[in-house]
Amino acid sequence: YEVDAIINAHTHNTTAKKVIRSSDKKFVPTIQSSSSGENVGVTTLIFDKETSDVVEANCKNVKMGPKLEKNEEVENFVNDVKSSYAHIFDRELCEVGTNISRLTGTTWAAKALYNYSSREMDDVSIAFINSGGIRAAAFPFNEGDIVTVNDAYSLMPFDNTLIKVRLQGKIIKNVMSIGDVVYSGNITIDNGAIYINNELINDEEYYTVIVIDFLYDKYESTFNTGIDKELTGILYRDVLIKEFEIIGNNDEKWLG
Repeated sequence: YEVDAIINAHTHNTTAKKVIRSSDKKFVPTIQSSSSGENVGVTTLIFDKETSDVVEANCKNVKMGPKLEKNEEVENFVNDVKSSYAHIFDRELCEVGTNISRLTGTTWAAKALYNYSSREMDDVSIAFINSGGIRAAAFPFNEGDIVTVNDAYSLMPFDNTLIKVRLQGKIIKNVMSIGDVVYSGNITIDNGAIYINNELINDEEYYTVIVIDFLYDKYESTFNTGIDKELTGILYRDVLIKEFEIIGNNDEKWLG
């Protein structure tokens, strides 16, 4: 197979250019469209109907904004999709019991991962997430709000999955020192000493860790020092939905 177009993401850059395909020296469009709906990327491929080959390819970014004329066809399509899936995304999970900021919500999200993993898996000691994965646009949640499945997607729009791995205590300490890492609330620090469930961490002992795959991959050289790595395939967002459901089913309120 040959690559006819490249669509980039994640780094929030704005680019629209062509690169040369090494196999035949043809130009291939590559595009990335900033973030937060600032641009919409448009890639156009023209095919030869007989050979199915791409004979021309272009790309551009279209700036979005309040002055942009709405496309009725696109708007109707989006509304139809929303209506078709409303029974899934509008499902109510629990009520908010206090005003919750992003910081409080992110701390809860790490705790929720630990709580879920402790119930569903063996011998889990700590959970790690990255702070950027819990999106600022989802906040604030105000007292009396109802958390829905759609809110869970706003909190965690990425399909991050859980990785289980055993790490030595000294490696766990290294991970905890990384700036964008958030760890579960069963970890406490007292005068520089780190405790897991009130037990002093042993530098040489191995502990079972649950971490989302984005964080694992970002600091792969650190996490790869562990043993017994397991790709669970469990979506982190589904974990959050489950933890919200438990709060609601227990007639409790989300307090962060």
